[in-house]
Amino acid sequence: MRAYLKGIIKFCLFVIGLCIALTGLLFLIVCIRDMGDPSASSFGPVGDIIFLCIIGLAPLIGGVIMCRWALRIGRNRITPDPLENNILKLAEQRNGSLTAVELAMDTELSLGEAKAKLDKWANEGYVTIKISDSGALIYQFNGIISNEERKMAKGVSEFE
Repeated sequence: MRAYLKGIIKFCLFVIGLCIALTGLLFLIVCIRDMGDPSASSFGPVGDIIFLCIIGLAPLIGGVIMCRWALRIGRNRITPDPLENNILKLAEQRNGSLTAVELAMDTELSLGEAKAKLDKWANEGYVTIKISDSGALIYQFNGIISNEERKMAKGVSEFE
């Protein structure tokens, strides 16, 4: 629902910006056409230039800026997180599982931050929490599998 509303707002802002820009362009054309005709202007040459800027250029530029801004709404600029990549590489080195203590030892994270990060990923479904015989929480990364497991994997069509 939220994405739907964002799309409607984006479209409306774009249409409004386009209307403003086209109105500015129309006024700009009319002002330029009438600049050479002294009977069409009561402001004089300097007044015509000021009128041209206020009535023609300002809405044209403002409308174009509004259209560009509307097109940029909702663009997800995903930048890779070096810490996240580092954690995933650590998990891969340990056959897809980590403890909070191991994560804290191998990164700049405190123990509390490491546990919070792993718990967040568990809540999001990226990690499964297991408990060792000694009671330690082991975070198993669901997407990291061994080469042997890759070789033994079945095709999707085999499950039908």
